[in-house]
Amino acid sequence: MKNNAAATKVLLALTSHAQLGNTGKSTGYYLSELSHPYTIFEQAGLKMDLVSPQGGKAPLDENSRDLTDPIN
Repeated sequence: MKNNAAATKVLLALTSHAQLGNTGKSTGYYLSELSHPYTIFEQAGLKMDLVSPQGGKAPLDENSRDLTDPIN
């Protein structure tokens, strides 16, 4: 069987938690932990599915929104 990168799919799992335990502090996935691999996989022609354990939109950790990072 020939390995075809275009036919390969990657599953990227993000958190469903928007709150850090019972602290009341917000949390979520860290932007660069998604954006950097996503960019590499996309450039390689891979198809991706983004999922979260509870389904629906995964919360972003707003503290990770570093817009000085060109990949973000």
